[in-house]
Amino acid sequence: LLIGGTLFSGLAFGGGIVFDYSPSPSTDVPGVSSQTVIGLGLYADYYLDAQTNGLHIQGFVGWGGLETSFDGNVGGSDPTGLVAHAGAGYEWWLTDQWSYGVMGRILYGSFSLGGNGFTTIEPAVVGTLTWH
Repeated sequence: LLIGGTLFSGLAFGGGIVFDYSPSPSTDVPGVSSQTVIGLGLYADYYLDAQTNGLHIQGFVGWGGLETSFDGNVGGSDPTGLVAHAGAGYEWWLTDQWSYGVMGRILYGSFSLGGNGFTTIEPAVVGTLTWH
């Protein structure tokens, strides 16, 4: 969920929360059954031709956490750190104010807890719904 406003034609800027769930991540740690990344931060979304073309690129940077499920159990202390994503997508107009589309993105997280570091890279294809 990203909320912001238009700085000038084609560029939106604001803040929000990103949520990325991976039901079966690839990891070197045995017993990991799922991972969830949650991040709170700032974003920018640039539409290359806002009036006639729905092609856009988006960036996000913030702070977040990594929740990992071991053999179905979650809880305890979770590592925290940098969360960022970059994506590109296309939107089609529904009305004068609403558009919908699809975006491919790659989320990167660099987390730490108790001197141990954890890195995650999560590609995703997401649906978008935008009020302009």
